[in-house]
Amino acid sequence: MGSCERWEQWRECMSLLVDQHLGGIKTNFGAYALPFLASEKSKWEGVSQLLRNAGDQRLDFDATLNGAVVSSTNWKWSMMLLRDSRVLVDLDCLEVSKPFFDGAEWSVASLLLSELQEMQLQSDSEASFSLASSLCRKGMWWKSLLVSQELGQLGVTSEVLVLNSFSTALQWSEALAALGRMEPGPGLVDYDVLVMVCWKCEENFLAAQLLRESQGLRSPISFLWGLSVIHEADPGVIHAACLDAWVALREATGPSDFDLITAWRASAVLGAGNERFHQFLVERVRDRLPKLTLEELSFAVQGAASTTAPVDFYFSVQACGLEFLRDGQVDLSFSKDGQEILSMVFACKIAGGEISFVSSVFLRVLRAALRRRGRWMDRSARKDVRKEQSVVPSDKVEVPIIASGGADRPVLLKPPGWEVYNERVEACPQLLGYVQRTLPLRPIHQDVDHNYGFLHRLDVPSSGLILLARSYEAFYDLQLQLYSGWMVREYTVLCHGSLCLTRNWLDFRLFYQGSAPTKAGGRGKKSVSRLSVESLYFDASGASLTLTLWRIETGRRHQIRSQAAHVGHCTVRDRTYGSSETFLADAQICERNWLHRHSLTFDVDGEVCEVSCELPPDLRRSLAMLVKKGMVEKWPREKKHQKSWLHEG
Repeated sequence: MGSCERWEQWRECMSLLVDQHLGGIKTNFGAYALPFLASEKSKWEGVSQLLRNAGDQRLDFDATLNGAVVSSTNWKWSMMLLRDSRVLVDLDCLEVSKPFFDGAEWSVASLLLSELQEMQLQSDSEASFSLASSLCRKGMWWKSLLVSQELGQLGVTSEVLVLNSFSTALQWSEALAALGRMEPGPGLVDYDVLVMVCWKCEENFLAAQLLRESQGLRSPISFLWGLSVIHEADPGVIHAACLDAWVALREATGPSDFDLITAWRASAVLGAGNERFHQFLVERVRDRLPKLTLEELSFAVQGAASTTAPVDFYFSVQACGLEFLRDGQVDLSFSKDGQEILSMVFACKIAGGEISFVSSVFLRVLRAALRRRGRWMDRSARKDVRKEQSVVPSDKVEVPIIASGGADRPVLLKPPGWEVYNERVEACPQLLGYVQRTLPLRPIHQDVDHNYGFLHRLDVPSSGLILLARSYEAFYDLQLQLYSGWMVREYTVLCHGSLCLTRNWLDFRLFYQGSAPTKAGGRGKKSVSRLSVESLYFDASGASLTLTLWRIETGRRHQIRSQAAHVGHCTVRDRTYGSSETFLADAQICERNWLHRHSLTFDVDGEVCEVSCELPPDLRRSLAMLVKKGMVEKWPREKKHQKSWLHEG
């Protein structure tokens, strides 16, 4: 069967499975049939018929196979199988309708839910909510309301479904009206939904007001977490909430792991700096580490990295993570446990400032596991990749070029005015579209869950190097390098004013909300940048400008631009973080944001690969227009990456 799977001999494999069952041999039908549920019509029709024939012979079907059937791209064949009650009598309604929620066939999902009784399937509140949410995402929130009302007899109040529908559609005013109609009154879940609706709609005052209104229904830990979600900025409110949470945890006979970790993470996001409180949390959590889940470990170490914790705490967390890896208890998919364990690595990396607390043993074991996961995905990925239609740039628009990097991890040079990928910007040339048009397509380049293979992004007005993975194995390997800090990203930035020569380390917290600009200082996630001054200039009006080199240790949204503006030296031609007067005056210097990623350093199978590029022509011309004030000593390049981290002790 293994040979049949590797060589895609699906008919032979399916026949073997049927023969085994007739011979009295128990086997996991779904585990072997799953790889053959491809999207090619001829293969899918054959597999579908075999499944129907197997239903006549009363084979046992498991949830894995059932989910694979309906998650196929051939929804019409899925519907045919779903109507065959002999095959799929125990299939969960949510699994049945999930493939249609996010696609263009939302009407099929609605029809599917209405035929549940004929198909001997039972609906549930989660399936109803998924359909309602899908309608909201497509702007049809009024249809979502009808779905919620029609399915109110499923055991969940229609008000909750309505509120969740409005939460997805961001209709905060309608959500508030629904709250007022509730009898006998809204509960904690209703308040949580409403707070998130208002927060997503950037109605911060209403979100804070609703959170305080529901404080009587919440535990002190829940209230502290709510403050962290809305990024409360009032120091008095934060201090009182942390104090209440501390008292509640101390008085509890046995505080739960969840409460301890939630309080730690929330206080870290809010920027609370009480060392006694954090020491209390360290002492309580340390002995529980071996019993925590992977998600709880990740939350605990993220809270520790943003507050205060001894060095041995981080190595204890990594030792627990190592046990998860060695026992095979994790699914290292990027959208599942892989993200949690990479977040652990990242937290250990930034906790010590310039000194990383990441264990080299943990890194090597994790790297081997991630690469195995990537190789498995490369083998099992669909082969029917196809060229995608995207915005084709005009002849006047500069096109990207491939700089270097290797066969499975090329480096692209993004011109200004291009976006890496984002389907919302139709008129903007997409780097993803360029890759899909010009390079031999790989399955990862059509996988949104893996960022289409891109390791990072750049703002549309900026230019510079972009690293692309051509395989899942390369993607997971490079993600580990990115999170562990071995991958180096360097930028050339022109800033306003005369930047202080001694300012070479910025570690302000950053947070952002929706499409609003990123805010630096006080609350949010820890972010670290290194910078040095290279040259000083004057513009035509006599104003000072500073050419700087940046190296980011974290990769928050708009990190360089927001941090530069926070210290009073916004980047040249920055509409978002500079004043309107400055932005208009900068048109004399440059037509776009003066920021360029000029260097990337990463590992390729144990060898250091450093790719660099010159400033683009438009930025060189802008510098030539300025008057150079003088040169300063350049930031010395470190040699620590000349030996790969994979081979260090």
